[in-house]
Amino acid sequence: MLNVSEQVLFLCINFTKLFLYITIILTILYYNVTNLGNTIKNWEFNYVLKSPTNGKVVFTSMWSDNQNVSAGNTVFTIIPKKESQIIRKLILPVSGAGKVKLNQTVNIKLHNYPYKEFGMVTGKVYNISDVPIDSVYFVDISLPKGLVTSYNKKSQFSQDMTEQAEIITENINLLARLIHPIKSIIKNKF
Repeated sequence: MLNVSEQVLFLCINFTKLFLYITIILTILYYNVTNLGNTIKNWEFNYVLKSPTNGKVVFTSMWSDNQNVSAGNTVFTIIPKKESQIIRKLILPVSGAGKVKLNQTVNIKLHNYPYKEFGMVTGKVYNISDVPIDSVYFVDISLPKGLVTSYNKKSQFSQDMTEQAEIITENINLLARLIHPIKSIIKNKF
């Protein structure tokens, strides 16, 4: 028969062993759950086509069941369900880029909608890339009024929409526009 102190010691040892076994089991379980999660993410990356936005799927080519798709192939395009804020990305040559600042007005002529008939869309410069790549800066333009033109006509958004943009770097009147070149010619001659 064990005395009380021996029984307490025996219980402590057994409790420590049990705690150690539970710790080992939980560690193994944690490792397996993490490994399973990584395997699922890897499988999704390799085999699942998913979009960061909800919308209508428009296939860009003819596809059939069990057809292989190579990495980098465009399979479909997602046309967003809800109209989010439209952002245009412009390419700005390095020459003259120093005049472009944040919040400047941008007049955009949409090629799908002749500007003499529909007007222009107005935007604001909200981001300019910090460094040029291949002698160009990338400029993000927000369209606060969406695709509503200066003639108050709503243009339909298209994924492949192209445009010509003019960034208003300085608001000057017509007389000043005429005088600047003349002033420059006189300054260079004398």
